[in-house]
Amino acid sequence: DTIKAAMSFIYSAKSRGDTPAMYPSLAGSVLAAYNGTLRKFHLVDFDDLLLYANQVLEHNHVLEQVRGEYPYLLVDEFQDLNQLQMSLVLRLQTGMGRVTAVGDERQSIFAFRGASCEHNFATFLSHFVDAKVGRVGASDRDQDRGQGQEPVAGTMASLTRNYRSHQSIVDLGNIVARETGRGSALLERLRVPLTAQPSAPVVPVAVWSSRDKQSEATRIVRRISQLLRMGDCQPKDITVISRVLNFGSYRPTGLIEQGLLREGIPFVVRGGASALKSPRMQAMMSLVRVVANSDDDVAAEKCLDTIVKDIGPAAKLKIQEFASNRLPMPSLYGRMRLAVQSTVLPKHSRASLQAFVVHVDRCAQLALSGEATLRGLLRMLYDEYVKEVDEPEDPRAPVGQRTRPPDAIWEMIDAIADSLASATPGGVSAGDSDDEHLDQGGARSEWSGRSVDPDGPCSMQALHLFSSQMCLLSSSAEDKGRVTRAGNKKAMKKDKASDGPGSDGEEEEDSNAVVITTVHQAKGLEWEHV
Repeated sequence: DTIKAAMSFIYSAKSRGDTPAMYPSLAGSVLAAYNGTLRKFHLVDFDDLLLYANQVLEHNHVLEQVRGEYPYLLVDEFQDLNQLQMSLVLRLQTGMGRVTAVGDERQSIFAFRGASCEHNFATFLSHFVDAKVGRVGASDRDQDRGQGQEPVAGTMASLTRNYRSHQSIVDLGNIVARETGRGSALLERLRVPLTAQPSAPVVPVAVWSSRDKQSEATRIVRRISQLLRMGDCQPKDITVISRVLNFGSYRPTGLIEQGLLREGIPFVVRGGASALKSPRMQAMMSLVRVVANSDDDVAAEKCLDTIVKDIGPAAKLKIQEFASNRLPMPSLYGRMRLAVQSTVLPKHSRASLQAFVVHVDRCAQLALSGEATLRGLLRMLYDEYVKEVDEPEDPRAPVGQRTRPPDAIWEMIDAIADSLASATPGGVSAGDSDDEHLDQGGARSEWSGRSVDPDGPCSMQALHLFSSQMCLLSSSAEDKGRVTRAGNKKAMKKDKASDGPGSDGEEEEDSNAVVITTVHQAKGLEWEHV
C-alpha cells in the first residue's frame, strides 16, 4: 500500500524534525510535496506546531521572555515524548534545571507515533541529573544570570511500590524487565525492582508456550471455561489481551473468539470491531430470524435493506404499504409474498424479491421436515445471500486484505452452531439453579439446559435456538464504552463496606462478557483473570 507507506514515512520524519534535504530525491520529494500542500492551504499539522515552536525559541529574546513567564516545567508521561518535544524541554530548561519529568520507560507504547523513549531518558539524565545545573540559594534573576552559589546536580527518584497488582505479577514483571534490559547501562539504571502493596493472597502466574496458534487458542478457551465452571468469577472478570487485534485481514484473537462461541461464552471486543457486529453477521442473523419466524418484521426489513437486490427506497415503500388495509394486516414478509404476485413492483425488483421469498420458504420447509442438517441449512442461507453482502473496508490494511474474507465470517457462524451441541451455554453449568438461566433482561433463556446436534436432522426448534444464541452473543459483543470493574459482586460489596483504595461506592454495570482487548486499551484497567 504505497499511500500508507508514504504517510508512515512522513509522520516518522516530521516527528524528528527532518527536512526534505536530508533524504534521497524520491523520499525528499514526497516529504516536500506533503509540506507544500499544507502551506498551499495555510495549514499546519501537529508536528509543525512543535517544529515552529522550536524555531521561534531559537531567538534569544523570545526564549528569555518564555522562560520568564514559565520558570518551572513539569513533564508527565515523559516516555511518550518525541524528539521535537524533547527539544522544547531542552530549550526551556538547559542551564536552569527547574524541570521535573515523570515517566516509566517500561510503559512506552507510542514508538509508532515517533516517541523516542531511550533517547529522551538518556538526554534528560545527562542534562539535568548527572550534570551540574541550577544554583542553591540564588534568586531566579541571579540564576538566569549565572550568579549565586555553586551549581548542584539534579536527582532521580524511583517509585518502587506497585499499588495495583499482586506480588506474583510484580515478580514476573521484574524478571522480564531485568532479562530484557541486560547489556544496556541505561535500562539497568532505570529498571529498579518493584514491590507490591500487601493485599489479597498471592495469585499464581502461569507462563505457557504453545506450538501453534490453534493450540494456544484451545488452551486459553479451556482455561476460561474452567474458571467459569468453578463459579469463582463471572465472564466480565476475565480478559484476553493482545498486542493488536488486526494485522490486515489476520486477526490474532480470531481462533479464541471462535472457541468462545463454540463454548457459548459471551465476549466483547474493545479496541477493534467484533466480527459478530459485522454487516455479514448481522445480515445472517436477520435472515435466520425470518426463516425461523416469518412474523419478525424487524428482521424482514433488515433483509430488504441488505440482502434482497434491486429493492430501493421506493420499492421498499410499495412493499410496506401493499395490502396494509387488510385486517388483520399481514406481516412484512407476508406482504413481500403478496407483492411478488402483483404488478406493484418493477419487473427486475419483483424477480429479485420472488427469488428471495422462494429461497426463504424452501429453507423453512427443510427445517420443518428435517430433510437438512442445521449446519447444512445455515450454509445454504449463507452462500446464497450473506456471502456477497458488502463489508466496510479498513483503509489501514494492505490492498486486497481490507475486508474480512467471507470464510472468516462463516467460521464464526459455524462456531455458534457448534455451541448448540453443549447444554451449558454462557459458561453456566447444567446443575445451576433456575435463577442462573435468566438472561440479562430477566427473561428465562429459551434454550438453557438443551443441546442440539448441528449435524443431525434440523428442526424449527433448532433454528429458533440458533437464532436466540446468535442474538445473545451479538448483543454481548456490543461495546457500550463502559468500564468493567474487577472482581465479582461479593468482592465489590466488600470494597464498598471498606474505605480502602478503589472503593468509590459506585458499581458500574456492563454486559457480563469476557473482554478481548489490546495492551493500549487495557492500560489502567483491572481484571481478576488475564
